[in-house]
Amino acid sequence: MATKFTFFAESGRVEVRIVEFENRASENESDAAWLDSTITVEAGAFIGSFKASFTTDDLGSLHDQLKGALTTRSGTISCRNTGGGLSLAIRLDGDGRAVITGAAQPNRLRRGSLTFQLDTDHFALTRTFRELEDTMQAFPKRRTNRNNVGSGK
Repeated sequence: MATKFTFFAESGRVEVRIVEFENRASENESDAAWLDSTITVEAGAFIGSFKASFTTDDLGSLHDQLKGALTTRSGTISCRNTGGGLSLAIRLDGDGRAVITGAAQPNRLRRGSLTFQLDTDHFALTRTFRELEDTMQAFPKRRTNRNNVGSGK
């Protein structure tokens, strides 16, 4: 089941659509699950989509930072997906306004990149936070512990 979370702004949006769990072999049994994703960036006259990988840890970190910033209505959130391709910095001021600065650089297109800045607000980020929580419920963190295989744990 695909799900998404979106950073809405006055002149664009950044949408992360999580499609499914990826099947990746892991040497570390406690690694977070990898998620097959598509990122869409709409900034002014530019719109583009590309494939990227997130981990459940990426989502958890973003969730925690966003929750803290929304609670205090100030601060800066930094987010970069483990698989590469998207980095965001979101700065909230005390008046309910926020600025999203970011860079999109698809892994398959090393020479192509986009840097952007979008104006948003506390209410739009609250909506993003709710969508992110829904995404985390649809794709929960699951650890692969070989000792628990078949034991029902």
